[in-house]
Amino acid sequence: ARRIAGGYYDTPVPVRSRDELGELAQGFTRMQSAIAEREQQILYQARHDQLTGLINRSQLFPELESAIEKATWSEQRFTLMVLDIDNFTRVNDALSPEMGDRVLAEVGRRLLDQAGPDDRVARLGSDEFALMFWQVGEDEVQTRAEALLEGFADNIQLDDLHLGVDINLGVVLYPDDGDQPETLLRRANLALNQGRLEQQRITRYETGWDESHLRRLALFGEFRQALEDSQLDVYYQPKLWLDDSGTLGAEALVRWRHPEMGMINPEEFVAVAESTGQIGLLTRWVLRRAITQAANWSVPAHLSVNLSALDLLDDDLPDIVGGLLSETELSPERLCLEITESAIMREADKSLHNLERLRAQGISLSIDDFGTGYSSLSQLKKLPVSELKIDKSFILNLDQSEDDQLIVRSTIDLGHTLGLTVTAEGVENQAIEKLLVALGCDRVQGFYYSKPLPHRDFLDWLSGAERLEVNA
Repeated sequence: ARRIAGGYYDTPVPVRSRDELGELAQGFTRMQSAIAEREQQILYQARHDQLTGLINRSQLFPELESAIEKATWSEQRFTLMVLDIDNFTRVNDALSPEMGDRVLAEVGRRLLDQAGPDDRVARLGSDEFALMFWQVGEDEVQTRAEALLEGFADNIQLDDLHLGVDINLGVVLYPDDGDQPETLLRRANLALNQGRLEQQRITRYETGWDESHLRRLALFGEFRQALEDSQLDVYYQPKLWLDDSGTLGAEALVRWRHPEMGMINPEEFVAVAESTGQIGLLTRWVLRRAITQAANWSVPAHLSVNLSALDLLDDDLPDIVGGLLSETELSPERLCLEITESAIMREADKSLHNLERLRAQGISLSIDDFGTGYSSLSQLKKLPVSELKIDKSFILNLDQSEDDQLIVRSTIDLGHTLGLTVTAEGVENQAIEKLLVALGCDRVQGFYYSKPLPHRDFLDWLSGAERLEVNA
């Protein structure tokens, strides 16, 4: 009994009499066998995915550790690939969870078909899988990755349904891209995520992505404290009207001066705020700071503030903005909120509802970076916007590119046909300004007039702005 309690199940109890002790011994032996069998089942379930029969995430780590140890003394290489199924959530929702499970099981089977005896295939969870190809190095990795994609060229048959499945791959090599299981798996996932963003089926990890990832994690942890410590500030880039009204404006741009990292690229920490659900906190902070400052400008310049896609889904936002305008006594006509085309298309009905609530308060709305999104003319005419901002990618070389001139001319004509004013951002020289005036552009901003300025410097610019002359 003490041996069984200690976990020894492979030695029968040596009592052969037929009395009560013999029966007890036989009972102990049967119990040993039953416990050992159940333990094996429990161990198998702990190490394998029940749906596909593949090893799971927890078992992948010791398999990678073993491969690293073997590769070290044998001076061999191996490749780790992490993959997911493109748009699997949509497939799962359109069919059923049961059908989704059958798709996952078939994906696991096809992956096993391409694995050799020394390779490993694992299901990491949901629609993510991992494959470790032993002795596959730099010369073969692309070929093996393409072979994996080719393995899904044929549709998956589910009863009478033939379903096409595409996969995305993130690829790392040992020892080039890491020498620890955690590092390899993390970097393979980073490559997979980057590939999704760039719409690439096969993406090899590149040096620096991991450092950027860890930096984003650090920024996420410090973001809220940075707000409290006044590390963030609002800069203003001037905006000029190309008419005789003398009207001026400025776009509010958030800046983060980190005590150790210095100035942090806004695209970097705004992306962190969006991905971690803190963008609403950032937007509300910028709105309060910018509206409060603009209310005290000696010149009644217009103020533009950017909103993210997630901001448009916040039903409290219109009331928050209205409350700030009432509190600071800033006229709604002086405030413009800028949104991108792609942001509007995300849950379009809800976004449109909140935009209409903002517009009903007298606030102007602008489509930022126009020309880089996917909105159609039918969608555009439904939006309660009053301005189009032509993306700077079409403006920077306007004086040298006839194609850009054609695009800008067409965009300005389109905007005016729809009753909208048109702003060009990215103006960097006088020649571009003259072209925009000739094309009928309404407003401009860019480094030709001023870079984004801290509030105090912007006030100085604003006080002398009346002396500026636009080249008509």
